Amino acid sequence: MIQRVGSEISRRNRVICLPFCQDEYRQLVSDPKHFRRVVDETARQHGSLFPDGFQNGYEMKDIRYSKRLQILIRRILIDGVSYTIRPAFVMPYMTGMVQDTEKALFLRKFNVPYWALAYCYGRNAMYWYRMECGLGRFSIVGTTIQHPSLLPRHVVADEKHTWLSGQKVYCATTVADGCVLGATIAASAGQEDLEKAYGEFKQEAQTLNPDYSPKTGNTDGWLPTRNAWKTIFPGMTLLMCLSAYGIAHPKSIKKRSQSFQKSCGTAIAHRPKPVSRREYVGSANGPQRPQYLHSSSTSLRNFGRTYPRSQQRMIFPEHSGPAICSTD
Repeated sequence: MIQRVGSEISRRNRVICLPFCQDEYRQLVSDPKHFRRVVDETARQHGSLFPDGFQNGYEMKDIRYSKRLQILIRRILIDGVSYTIRPAFVMPYMTGMVQDTEKALFLRKFNVPYWALAYCYGRNAMYWYRMECGLGRFSIVGTTIQHPSLLPRHVVADEKHTWLSGQKVYCATTVADGCVLGATIAASAGQEDLEKAYGEFKQEAQTLNPDYSPKTGNTDGWLPTRNAWKTIFPGMTLLMCLSAYGIAHPKSIKKRSQSFQKSCGTAIAHRPKPVSRREYVGSANGPQRPQYLHSSSTSLRNFGRTYPRSQQRMIFPEHSGPAICSTD
């Protein structure tokens, strides 16, 4: 991932990771013409892997040898800036081969201790600890979105309670468009710690667009969370989750639901029992979901409102005739 801060490019992120066949890589990297053809073909298929300015052309620079992994690594010049092309079968920061580390890192998902990984896969406990920490050095926003125009206008934020080294901590998560864009540990649920945690999302997002600010943010009723977002993005409009509002203000929800019932009238549902599934599905109203509950009280209730599960005849006082209501 390439990050930009103003007009400067962060040196630690001048790496382009490309998929190469491990068996063919040694011969490929030694042939500059063949290597360029593979890079150009990858750029046509996956242009987001390359930094801005790559489409204007690049130069082959030099080859470096990794003593740790005993492989050759090529570098290229884009707008006068050197970029290292790292094959995808090599771990970030050249710490090891993917095939040698993937199983050990997979076991960390189940909290297998580092000393056990060292016993089974060699190295030492500190090596596997650093290997795991290295996976979190990349920008979540930068590696997921990669283009300023795709930054979300509306976000959702909340804290997940978890434990770290026996201490209760809070994972401040930022979500938008069905994707997690921020997940940072906060030592407490106070405003200061939450500002630091959620502030990482702002820092990563504004690396792509220095003027970025979401239009709205949806949070629960926790005041430090809302104050933290107000401080981070002063111009953002904060919304409250409906379920959180219902828990915090149950009397208000009950009062509104009662007024809704009075305005709509009392609904009386009439539905005959289906003789069989075949007859019900082939009814005059078209295909319908078969109902296996034969009780007359089959409506769903949400904050006092009544919603029919299927097409039913609903009789309202202000209407002279029946009306057909549908959940669709």
